Amino acid sequence: MLALLLLFSVNQFSLAGDYEDGVAALDRGDDTTAAKKFKQAAKAGHPEAQFSLAAMYFTGHGVTESNTESAHWYTQSAEAGFVFAQVQLGWMYANGIGVPQDHTAAVHWYRQAAEAGHSEAQNQLGWMYANGMGVLQDNIVAVRWYLQAAEEGHVKAQNQLAWMYEKGYGVPQDDTTAVHWYRQAAEAGLTFAQIHLSMMYTSGRGIQEDYVQAHKWANLAAATTDDKKIVDLAVKIRNDVEGMMSPEQITEAQRLASEAIEAH
Repeated sequence: MLALLLLFSVNQFSLAGDYEDGVAALDRGDDTTAAKKFKQAAKAGHPEAQFSLAAMYFTGHGVTESNTESAHWYTQSAEAGFVFAQVQLGWMYANGIGVPQDHTAAVHWYRQAAEAGHSEAQNQLGWMYANGMGVLQDNIVAVRWYLQAAEEGHVKAQNQLAWMYEKGYGVPQDDTTAVHWYRQAAEAGLTFAQIHLSMMYTSGRGIQEDYVQAHKWANLAAATTDDKKIVDLAVKIRNDVEGMMSPEQITEAQRLASEAIEAH
């Protein structure tokens, strides 16, 4: 997982010198040498190396774990315009990790990455606007950022956008559009979206009432998380729906859920 994190942004044509040596060392499992090489390249101003070194300090691979050092090198990389570092630095400011908590700074860095098209930054920026953290609360702007992320396939943004449409926050209330976005996130495996989609099918809001589908999605939600509170909620929803179903409908719903679980 660490290797994937560090190599995510690597362009084979940009590898050079110490950074290339660091990537090679990481590839063979030599974290200490990788960190040493990344540091040499980072000190010379290589943004990808600064990002990689920051990640190693964050996880404690090849160096002594240090959130302060991690934030320092993410800052260097972010200031050089490296989008992935901007997102991570925004998250660190939002949560006060390695730096004093500063929502205004978090918004600044999320915005840099969001405007560059990074879907996670767009989702986070939407959240900041929706909750008035570091900016004036503005549901309309929140929806705009959620939509951009959702259209890129960001499942949490899809779920948040669905919620905004269901409640009429920042957009005209629209259950049909809410169902559309809940379905996108639910089909990608997001538990909360599966629960919401189940409830929409149960009530017939935004879609034709369908207890078989409601049961199926509640069942899937219970099967896709280890969080006991969420499992209990999904099971309660499923059991409530089950009380309104025939034995044949229950069997069909269970079959559909099993097929969906096996497909994933």
